[in-house]
Amino acid sequence: MRKLTEILINEIADDLDSGLLVHIDSQTLKTFPIPDFDNNLYAERENWQITIDEIENHEGELETYKPMDSYQAFKVMESFVDLVEDKKIQNRLIYALNKSKPFKNFKYEIDYNDSVRDDWFAHKKNKYINWVNEQWNSFHRSSHYDTIDDEDIVENSDFSNTTIVDPNSQRQLISSGAKWENIVGYSRAIRVGNVIEVAGTTAVDAEGNLQGENDIYIQTKFIFQKIEKALQEAGASLENVVRTRMFVTDISQWENVGKAHGEFFKNIKPASTLLEISGLIDPRMLIEIEVTAVL
Repeated sequence: MRKLTEILINEIADDLDSGLLVHIDSQTLKTFPIPDFDNNLYAERENWQITIDEIENHEGELETYKPMDSYQAFKVMESFVDLVEDKKIQNRLIYALNKSKPFKNFKYEIDYNDSVRDDWFAHKKNKYINWVNEQWNSFHRSSHYDTIDDEDIVENSDFSNTTIVDPNSQRQLISSGAKWENIVGYSRAIRVGNVIEVAGTTAVDAEGNLQGENDIYIQTKFIFQKIEKALQEAGASLENVVRTRMFVTDISQWENVGKAHGEFFKNIKPASTLLEISGLIDPRMLIEIEVTAVL
């Protein structure tokens, strides 16, 4: 197994930062960057057909490296703000991250303040380099190639605030990056041994916007998509779910909730509970869901 060179790591980091997926042949280190066509409506497949054909010819032989998700990208912005020495600019950036549409607001502030722009790009590049290394280690730490200790991953990871592992107790904390986690004292999900608990989840996206207002079916589907991402970060999937608990503000909507639940769990069939409650923290929220998974 060959190791990634510094030049190659930088190239992959740039591709991921551009929103591309990067497929890598770990034997030859040949890379195949390509748009994520499922999430990029503007990418035209015909412009990438040669690369698509090469990837298909190497089916089963490539590792897929993904860009950061919105939670991780938010944490990168947040970590940069902590480093800004100019208090006026720092306060503007903090305000940008705490408004709706934080990514758009943050970009505006960076573009407006020349004094921190270069520092921001350097900071983001460094985070993406570490993100490439983390994915490489994730693919290879279970093999006898380039093995590293889990404890080293915890100590050296730039995303230790996103996933925190105690190697002695095997207690792994999954964070969404929401400010309320530190204020209230909770985790998006937690894994202890082979058991994973995902905290109560509502239909709010990474930018603080509620999805599916007045539509409990849409909210339920969006929540299960969020839960699926948290499970994946903990090393699990929806197939590992053994119990779902759903709290709704109007029990008469149970059929719409059940329909969405069935779309995700028709063949998994976990134990499930549906309860009506008096209300959630935002009256527009119609449902909150928590799950338990066992590996």
